[in-house]
Amino acid sequence: MVFVLLLAAPVLALLPALRPAPLDLQENRPLAPWPDLAAMPLAEASRAVELYVADHFPFRTHLVAAYIMVMERWLGVPVDAHLLGKHGELFFVMSDENTVRDYMGMRPLAQDELLRRRAYLTGLQAWCEGQGVAYLFMLGPNKTTIHPEWLPDWIQDQQGQTRQEQFLAMMAGTPVPVLDVSSEFVERKDQGRLFNVLSDTAHWNGRGLRLANELLVGAVRRRLPGLPDVDTSARMHLRDERAVTVYDEDVVPLLVFSDALSLRYDHTPAFLATVAAMPSIWLKPYRIVNDALPQKQGSAVLFATDSYFSTHVGQGGMPGTDKDTPWFPTPLPYLFHTFVHFHHDAMTRPALERFFRDEQPALLVHAYAERSMLWPWHLMDPELMALGEAVLGSPLLELTRAGTAEGKPVVDEPWDIREPTVISLPEAVADAHGRVLVTGRVQRIAGGGSIRLAIRGGAEEMAVTFDNEDEVFCVAVPGTPGTPVRLTAALAPQSEGRWLLLEPELLRQFRQNGTAGGR
Repeated sequence: MVFVLLLAAPVLALLPALRPAPLDLQENRPLAPWPDLAAMPLAEASRAVELYVADHFPFRTHLVAAYIMVMERWLGVPVDAHLLGKHGELFFVMSDENTVRDYMGMRPLAQDELLRRRAYLTGLQAWCEGQGVAYLFMLGPNKTTIHPEWLPDWIQDQQGQTRQEQFLAMMAGTPVPVLDVSSEFVERKDQGRLFNVLSDTAHWNGRGLRLANELLVGAVRRRLPGLPDVDTSARMHLRDERAVTVYDEDVVPLLVFSDALSLRYDHTPAFLATVAAMPSIWLKPYRIVNDALPQKQGSAVLFATDSYFSTHVGQGGMPGTDKDTPWFPTPLPYLFHTFVHFHHDAMTRPALERFFRDEQPALLVHAYAERSMLWPWHLMDPELMALGEAVLGSPLLELTRAGTAEGKPVVDEPWDIREPTVISLPEAVADAHGRVLVTGRVQRIAGGGSIRLAIRGGAEEMAVTFDNEDEVFCVAVPGTPGTPVRLTAALAPQSEGRWLLLEPELLRQFRQNGTAGGR
């Protein structure tokens, strides 16, 4: 009888009334749907049904959870996204965001990556200030940074320099205001858990989010001392909820907000037009208006962040929904008439220009997670990088302002390039990092194809090819620190096309006026 029941169990579990509720494995992928068998060939239908059954057979999630439990909790072998630490604590170790490897210094940022980040953020801050918008960069710490004592002893003994430590050391001495909350988290970690034991250990929990918001509001008030006298701490509350994970149950504190009746979604046509032109990211932009505050210039804030400010919030629906109570992860909407939230990977300069024009904000908050420091900042604008290098006083040469072409001086005018052209640049002294930087702008005005730029300094050559119709470049050429370097640049159209060599606009504005642009 028992044998018969075991054989029948999978079939009986297919019945809706008997089917067990699946566990949330947080697979970050859509499960295979039931296929339209009438619309596909037999061979494809067979494979589609196989994929559906593989994703939906009874007890699938429970069996996967049991496997993860045995391997990670009992044997200490990471197979999903976590490493087992002391006292049953889990640490996030998935892919390039492996926080344990970062703690051990096993994947540091190369010097070039650090310098590019420094130049980009310095240029972004200078450009924002030139538009009359204050800028604040914020870092959210890893669980390993705040609780290394919970890591296994063999990992604690292998501590190295983390990417955050590298980044903060590189940003020291720049004009960029950086809010690093790590030291405050370490000081207050004994007053209540800031990271969960099992559930979503890739982020701080609601208590950590509340502390981060308290520190953020303090930093914002220091940047903008004339903000409304609103007690934001009194509007933040914690609510414990039970979370069922693949490992066990966990008590998770969520952050909730009170007195939000004056807040509402207001997605204006101008806002929707800007969003439509932004890169598509999982975190959809949204706009909240606080009717209790007057609308005027400088009464808006832009908040660019990622999932660190999108989890462990217990009020309202998800961003962009039509819920009566708006969803928001920070008390900043209480301090500004308009609050615009979007993912930092969608933060292009054209999008910011439109937001600056339409919202006239007082502040851009740019919040980043420590575990994401390894991500290639693919949106790093080379024109902002060139601006940042100029602000920092780096040795920066422009192809349009100095040098000779075929023995003739390069005038400060557009230069029509149809054939390979060699430019001799003036001598420059390599900086403390052994670099001389070359910047310029190429614009295709006829024909097609690409143009190749090769910059040579001694035995070193840096080459890059541009395919876009209009592109600014900022190329670092290696040298010996403190040693003079003489460079030559060769521009060669790769097909029958005509190109202009121009001066980057932001750099021109900065060198003429000391600021980059303005409203």
